[in-house]
Amino acid sequence: MNILLLIFLYIVWGTTYTAIVYALEGFEPFAMAGWRFLVSGIFFVPLTKLEHWSFKNSWPSIVGGIGLATGNALVVWSQTIMPSGLAALFIGSVPLWLILLDWLFYSKTKPHALSMLGCFVGLIGLYLLSVQTGADLSLRTSAFALIAAALFWSIGTLVIRNAKIQLARRSALAVQLVYGGVFQLILSAANGESFFPKASALETAPLLAWLYLVVFGSIIAMNVYNYLLNVTSPAIIGTYALANPVVALVLGHLLFDEAISASTMLSGLLVLIGVGLILASGRVRPLVPSNQLKSQ
Repeated sequence: MNILLLIFLYIVWGTTYTAIVYALEGFEPFAMAGWRFLVSGIFFVPLTKLEHWSFKNSWPSIVGGIGLATGNALVVWSQTIMPSGLAALFIGSVPLWLILLDWLFYSKTKPHALSMLGCFVGLIGLYLLSVQTGADLSLRTSAFALIAAALFWSIGTLVIRNAKIQLARRSALAVQLVYGGVFQLILSAANGESFFPKASALETAPLLAWLYLVVFGSIIAMNVYNYLLNVTSPAIIGTYALANPVVALVLGHLLFDEAISASTMLSGLLVLIGVGLILASGRVRPLVPSNQLKSQ
């Protein structure tokens, strides 16, 4: 069951890079990300209690949610300049950050050799993919923003996963998304963006893309992600970021007629091998951490 949920994240979050391209036709980047998180979080608000919103009771979800939101906002912003497939490649560094940060600050346990091998094999594949699909890296600002996005997302993930405060999963998710959305809207204001969507946001493509990001990319996928955080290791949950670029490249080929060469296919195979090695390093198994979230 957990493997199927991981595959769901591989596919859905892989498609969000394409959805973001369409959604940006009707939204400013940070504002689009902010409204996506905020509306998704409001969906879960009826499942919460008033005390869930106090900083004392939910600070890991608040801090973690802001970390996730910052990572997401930087990805969206970068896609105003960088192709979606290449953006997904940079986010492939998430599992490496998760393994490293978890080792240094949380588990204090040396990563399994297969995890490290799988991570590096996958990153080699990602590097080769970037050579094939993104020869123009002159816009270094976007590249650094994506590296920072992977780092912030990883920090947010580990804060949520290792929290000592118990909070029902969907309540925690509501707090993460609402606070994250508000923070993204603050970034939007700081960036001088228009607070409201453009008139073109009501056109079919950007509207459907944004709704897809809200329903599938956030409400469903974030719920799955929060569940998996408590039943899998950081190394395994991070494999989504290695698989997403393959999905993004395939969609780029199908929707935007981007060529996929033999070298690109080989690089994608390395990514999948990396995912397989990380999965083999530790079967998806239930954990009983102190922060085990109660289901609703």
